[in-house]
Amino acid sequence: MDGDKPIWHSRAPFRGVSVHVHRFEAMAHTPFSVVVLAAGMGTRMKSGLPKVMHKIAGRPMIQHGLATLTGLTPAPACIVVVVGPDMPAVATAVAPWPTAVQTERLGTAHAVNAARDLVPRDGTVLVIYGDTPLIAPATYQRLLDARDEETAVVVMGFRPAKPDGYGRLVVDGGGVLEAIVEHRDATQEQRAIGLCNAGIMAIDGALLFPLIDRIGNGNAKGEYYLTDIVGLARADGLRCTVVEAAVTELIGIDSRGGLAAAEAIVRVANARMAGAIRLVSIERGHDPERFAIMPFGGGGALHAGALDTRLAGVIASGCVGPIRDTIAARRDGAGQNTIPGMLEWFEVADVAALCAPRPLLAISGAGDHIFPYSGVAKVVDVARAAYQARSAGDKIRAVEAPGGHRFNPTLAWPALAELTAA
Repeated sequence: MDGDKPIWHSRAPFRGVSVHVHRFEAMAHTPFSVVVLAAGMGTRMKSGLPKVMHKIAGRPMIQHGLATLTGLTPAPACIVVVVGPDMPAVATAVAPWPTAVQTERLGTAHAVNAARDLVPRDGTVLVIYGDTPLIAPATYQRLLDARDEETAVVVMGFRPAKPDGYGRLVVDGGGVLEAIVEHRDATQEQRAIGLCNAGIMAIDGALLFPLIDRIGNGNAKGEYYLTDIVGLARADGLRCTVVEAAVTELIGIDSRGGLAAAEAIVRVANARMAGAIRLVSIERGHDPERFAIMPFGGGGALHAGALDTRLAGVIASGCVGPIRDTIAARRDGAGQNTIPGMLEWFEVADVAALCAPRPLLAISGAGDHIFPYSGVAKVVDVARAAYQARSAGDKIRAVEAPGGHRFNPTLAWPALAELTAA
């Protein structure tokens, strides 16, 4: 600390990237299954590996997407991965989930149809792509929530700066999706539409395959487009709609450049936090070893403490608790700043443990509805083992403050001073 007050106070140290996962609560009365399209060979990757087997942050990209899906609460009843012929590596990577083989690559509807015998007909069927691993759990949740009893098909849409090449979403004045028109089949008027198809859909399971049976291949490529399902549903008087997502979540990785971009997004959070620490310390002539960090809200305190071992201490105020019990259990988008698949790798207590042996104070209000004190106590109890292993068991403490979700500097700074002196 520098003097008797924090040098750096930030409500949200990093909100620029929505790379994600955890456990968001799906509607309990709406079971869902997933079909993952993963038959692409990835010719443009210039590699003999199937496209979805290329790695991001050390693991095949398809495993990132599966981790996001299985992190939803409740988890999907079934996940079926559609692969091409001779792709045993993909089948191994997605086990224990089953695979279905698309023997010929005749379009997206043809690919989904390959999973027909494995997909339950009740609830919702979510159709996604194995090469789009950065979609946030909250985004999937919004798609699933929109697929209610009155809506047969929900399509994920986005607004790219350059829409050339993307199918257009034709929406009427009441927000009803009337059709998806592929770029090459679109009129000039339709190509002027900025809302584009991301390819992800949530479809009524009872209607999916009857509608697929009616899809033809009378288009420029002679393929069976799943996108035609919208026009067929509308012709039957069924409601279709759109849920928009951020462009950054929808990076499709079909080239080495796309792979590098995804890798960069996963790493950028660390780089920005390191830059923020430098900005408020070294670049202002301060020694980081004289700093203790205390933001309010967000996981920035633990993130910074784990990254920069020069920091003298860490106060995590109003931001600590097991992810699956706190922000992941909320339905208001509070978990948008997390990494896809992160619960497969670590929990908050693991990050807290990386702050050892420096003083760590985790503080929460007795009435905090987002990060209750019970969660703070859980995290500290787990992380204390790492502190004890470094002979610093007395340098970590959980503090219950009066009130709700609020900043507690008056209580926090004296408590940190006690830890530092211990």
